Formats: sequence, C-alpha cells, structure tokens
Amino acid sequence: MPRLSKKAKQEWDFFINPETGRRIYNSLCLKCKNKCKQSHKTIVVF
Repeated sequence: MPRLSKKAKQEWDFFINPETGRRIYNSLCLKCKNKCKQSHKTIVVF
C-alpha cells in the first residue's frame, strides 16, 4: 500500500480511524453505488 503525502493525509484525516490508522466508511455507504463514501463518524439523518 503506498504511503499518503502530507496533503493527502490532511484530506483523508476525517476518514481515518484513530485506533487502526486505516480508512473506515459508514456501513450504509459501503453498500452504496455512488463514489461519495462518507466517514464512519457521520450520522445518517434521512
């Protein structure tokens, strides 16, 4: 896996789980066909 640049790390910081250091997405978003993929930290309102 390639390392992220400093700028890319700042962009992905919201998606990175502090415990594992890996990108984690919302479980509902993983099933979605769109590319937007939201973080595990987001709350689904609708």
